[in-house]
Amino acid sequence: MREGNFTRKIFYRFFFPAVAASVCLGLANLADSLCVGMVMGESALAAISLVSPIYMVFNVLHLGMAVGGSVTFAQLMGSGKVKQAVNVFRQMLLLALMVSVALAILGELFVEPLILLLGADPGQGEVYEMTKSYAVRLLAAAPLFFLNMIFYYFLRCDDGECRASVGLAVSNLLDVGLSFVFVLGFGMGINGAVYSTIVGVGAAVLIYLPHFFRKANILSLRLNRPDFKVMFQCYRTGFSSSSQYIWQFLFFLIINNLLISRHGESGLAVFNVVLNISYLVVGLFDGVAATIQPLAATFHGERNRQAERDTLRLGLKWGGALGFVLLAAVALFAPQVARLFGLSQEMVGMGALALRLYCVGGVGVGASMLLSAYWQAIGKESQTMVLTFLRSFAVYLAFAVPLAMGPLTFFWLVYPATEGLSLAIVGVWQMVANGRKRRQFADLEEAPIFHRMLQQDNQELSGLLEECEEFCAMQGAKMQQTFFVTMAVEEMSQAIFAHARESGRSGIYIQITLFQSEPGIFDLHIRDNAMAFDPFSLHTNKISEADSEEMAMDSMGVLMVKEKAKEFYYRHFQGFNTLLVRI
Repeated sequence: MREGNFTRKIFYRFFFPAVAASVCLGLANLADSLCVGMVMGESALAAISLVSPIYMVFNVLHLGMAVGGSVTFAQLMGSGKVKQAVNVFRQMLLLALMVSVALAILGELFVEPLILLLGADPGQGEVYEMTKSYAVRLLAAAPLFFLNMIFYYFLRCDDGECRASVGLAVSNLLDVGLSFVFVLGFGMGINGAVYSTIVGVGAAVLIYLPHFFRKANILSLRLNRPDFKVMFQCYRTGFSSSSQYIWQFLFFLIINNLLISRHGESGLAVFNVVLNISYLVVGLFDGVAATIQPLAATFHGERNRQAERDTLRLGLKWGGALGFVLLAAVALFAPQVARLFGLSQEMVGMGALALRLYCVGGVGVGASMLLSAYWQAIGKESQTMVLTFLRSFAVYLAFAVPLAMGPLTFFWLVYPATEGLSLAIVGVWQMVANGRKRRQFADLEEAPIFHRMLQQDNQELSGLLEECEEFCAMQGAKMQQTFFVTMAVEEMSQAIFAHARESGRSGIYIQITLFQSEPGIFDLHIRDNAMAFDPFSLHTNKISEADSEEMAMDSMGVLMVKEKAKEFYYRHFQGFNTLLVRI
């Protein structure tokens, strides 16, 4: 029970604000289509569908940078490598600025060839003009979109999850609200939809900025000299997630052209309605995934395998429950949703069928997203890459092209068929791979790990020190090193408990993880639920000025540990004290 308390409390601190913010993001994404569909009908819906691949290009780039950089940052912080972690942020910030400015310039110069590639044609008249108008303004704002994504993901890993969630929520609420004001109130048409999105993203960036000027935070807005090796390594990590947008970009190029040629604007408009509802569903699951990812990455850096798995279980439980409620509601009110988006009376039935079949596949959407986030966080990017490729392109396209050539009614079977077959393929692959390894959560570089929980009990501490000594001996540690490791466990634990008593706190427990990170080096990770307290700060007091005799003795013990440690690091993270001592 005590072991799970750490994971559950940290999980819930991330979970509720992340899900709320992500659902708001989903609402904001569908607000543009909802407003312009209500005012301008199926032509405007078709134009928004044609321009959506530009968002896919943005996501391939900035999501790869943000996810890969933040996962690497969390792993390095979990390992106590602060300077390297900060450098990762600065390299990703620099890369985002360079790429987004280049995109904005190139997009403005070549907008007409671009929208022709997307499927717009001057012969389409109003649809072509609306697509061009939207694309020009969207591309000009590329740097804002990139900064927004980088800041959001890194703040969540720097104890700034509340500010990140507030920024995302405010951004999306502004997007929704201003869509109605600009499109319905001021009659700005499709331009009002893109302006509302840009204003919302800009507001989020302004909300995130103060985080980087607080001394208590690790991150600051400084740029280092370009290190393309770090940039590449981080982006490669994030690419397993962002690659889905490459496949979606290619898919939309093909399917948009097929649907508009075979089934006209109405068929493409129904597809756009389903796409917009998918933003809400994906937003919900993305909030759960955004909770899993930084936590699993941090626990992975600490080699806390039980907490990794507990994080995944909590994510699947909450994601499954909330996803079922949302999908059931969409399926139940599918005709009303179709009408709300401005579909003609003749297409409402088709829209309802499409939405209900999407909801059947929505269960697979959630499972795929949560598993992908977990695999990526623990360094298994290949699984994420394969699943993403299958469900976003290979299997998706294999079903979509032949179905699009037939009656429109059958096309919507693409959703449950794609998700079900993609998960089945990856499931079989994993079963075969796990059968070879004989253990599901194997890590190719795994070393024996000593993991225990400790309460304020001297007898329990004594027994734990004996176990710790035996563990070090089994790993081939010399007697002197074993002595210093056990001394570190004892002195750190006693200092934490002594401070808790001085503060009047009870019910304190400590989580201890010990492993050999490299030959001759032991990493000791300590997490506790006491008030914010860095044991290494005790040495700043002169012994004669210590608050009590007990604290004076603790100061001497901690000072000895600090002198013998190769490296040490303290961080107050998500309401818990986290300490690393490398011996």
